[in-house]
Amino acid sequence: MNILMVADDFFPSVIDSRTRILNELSRSLAKKGNNVYVLTCVQQVNTGSDYHGVLDGVKIKRYQVSSRGNLAFLFSSLINSLSLFNQISKETSFDLINFYQPLTAWGVNFTKMARKIPQVYTLHSLGSQECKVENEKNKIQSFVNRWLERKIVKNCRKVIVSNELSRERAIDYYRIKKSKIEIIPVGVDTEKFSPLKNKESLKSDFGVSPDKFVLFSLCPPTPGAGVKNLIKAMSAVVKKNPDLVLIIGVEGALGEGIKSEVNHSGLDGQIKLEGNIEVNFLPYCYRVADLFILPDINQEGSGLIALEALSCGVPVLGAPGGRVREILGSLDQDLLFKDNTPESIAEKILAYSSSMNLLELSQKCRDFVVSNYSWNRICEIYEKNYSEIVR
Repeated sequence: MNILMVADDFFPSVIDSRTRILNELSRSLAKKGNNVYVLTCVQQVNTGSDYHGVLDGVKIKRYQVSSRGNLAFLFSSLINSLSLFNQISKETSFDLINFYQPLTAWGVNFTKMARKIPQVYTLHSLGSQECKVENEKNKIQSFVNRWLERKIVKNCRKVIVSNELSRERAIDYYRIKKSKIEIIPVGVDTEKFSPLKNKESLKSDFGVSPDKFVLFSLCPPTPGAGVKNLIKAMSAVVKKNPDLVLIIGVEGALGEGIKSEVNHSGLDGQIKLEGNIEVNFLPYCYRVADLFILPDINQEGSGLIALEALSCGVPVLGAPGGRVREILGSLDQDLLFKDNTPESIAEKILAYSSSMNLLELSQKCRDFVVSNYSWNRICEIYEKNYSEIVR
């Protein structure tokens, strides 16, 4: 099948959950013999050789956009994405277009040829709502993104979301029928994210004594109360079990606020901050942990972080909300906090850090992901849905 993925951002130019998911899905589809193109943009002036390339069998085509203000950005997105689509359509007759973000989709859909091709829209999160949060000072782009995404989603034959919560939100936000929405969870590269039997040397690499029990948590880009409550919970935890160490992954200026919370807690010796974690370093962050903690109610729209940690054989304790609740609830309800208060977090951490069944639980976590969320399995579900759409 000839498949065109259309996104404003793509890996590795932009690295976040959405671009990582799109990259892995595209690679998996190509590996199964599909002819996969990704049409995306590049926002910096580069040489022509940087615009196009092939990554793991996926043909990547990039167009340039202007950074000279909102209107120039929007206009260049329209013109250049439309032009690039016309160019690559001369190379390949596409069976299906899968849209991921609205601006590039807008340009592609200006062509009559594109509108004749079966189209799907994948929502791993409500991108237009995220744009509203990220662009409070950028009212024009925020409004345009919301308007465009609503229009494009309504015109697609099917909308793909990763979980039930996202489906309910999409129905409410886009005013589309439930029957139009298909739930397909995100996948995990189970070879890359695999268990490590001997954690001692890895703990030393993180500056932690090999005999310590390690908790690991990743701070989201827009943290809620969960991370602060986790730090507060550690005060109660270390009083009963001083051999516990918490490592928190943070990014950029966000680390200063978290560092202030840690200093205020007086737990500098029990809480370590790990800054600017690169995507290739993520497996080691999961593997070093004896328990992985997700304390924020709505930390993950897709559940990718939770699934990657579980794939590494690391039990995940999480707040009872969002996608994390769905994943951990189907694995073991006991992995969920009662709520994300410091007291509930501390209670659950103490219970599991002293458990004699962690080795058995670790294997259960690994098997759960391999059986249900490997990219090979998820890719087959996508292929089945694509085939039904183009039929």
